Amino acid sequence: MALAKEEMRIGNWVEDTKNEGKVKVTAGSLVLLEEGKKEFAGITLNTDYLLQCGFQIDNQSSAEGNSVTYTRNELEITGVRKDPQLMIAAEFSVTINNRRVPVEYLHQLQNLNWVLFGEELNVEL
Repeated sequence: MALAKEEMRIGNWVEDTKNEGKVKVTAGSLVLLEEGKKEFAGITLNTDYLLQCGFQIDNQSSAEGNSVTYTRNELEITGVRKDPQLMIAAEFSVTINNRRVPVEYLHQLQNLNWVLFGEELNVEL
């Protein structure tokens, strides 16, 4: 599914669906998107990306059950385990005002962190 310009910020990591693979959004790439010369898709969030962004596995809450909790600063991400024996999760979400909000893509996590804390997530792909 193609991303709209309004979903992205400069500095977000996205997938260039036409040719370049994973790229960091620039002002120029947003112009090319508007001109129809580029098309971007979200990069599916996974455990490796969370760890690269500085999240840590909360071992106490993740020792049992079918979920894994990742924390960074005051932000907690919950992931449903693919395999109960592994600490690998999918279907990530955050809870805001007692409501689970899915976080499917890396750029969504980057935007959420920016809104909540006013800082970029340090991730290099």
